[in-house]
Amino acid sequence: MRECEEIAELLYELLSKLDREVIIVVEGRTDKDVLSKIPPSYLQVITLREVDTIDLSNKKILILTDFDKEGEHLAKRIETYLTSKYSDIILLKHYRNRMKKLIGKWGEIYSGVKYLLRRGCLEKYIRYHEIDWEY
Repeated sequence: MRECEEIAELLYELLSKLDREVIIVVEGRTDKDVLSKIPPSYLQVITLREVDTIDLSNKKILILTDFDKEGEHLAKRIETYLTSKYSDIILLKHYRNRMKKLIGKWGEIYSGVKYLLRRGCLEKYIRYHEIDWEY
């Protein structure tokens, strides 16, 4: 249960601080679909294929590729690409590192978040702390 509470707290902290200027970059459609189920509904989640279709100037970027070796390498390549293309973006590495510590054992974003949704971690945390946050 402690793990569930820690993960829920991180997710809530992460998601409640994100605003409309934040773009979450994930590897593929499956990751995008599962993250899109988590509130708030205005979160912008894009896949790698969509990176060049959106103007990312003045945006905060959270790169959530998988946490395996390939995903880590991919995150570094995306970071290098985005910082060379946009001088005014802010990369939210701190949240990626914290997320990795908590759900990295699943290796994949999809598997980790899916597990959390099945266990109801985020919902339990919000109810327990009486947070007014509509799903």
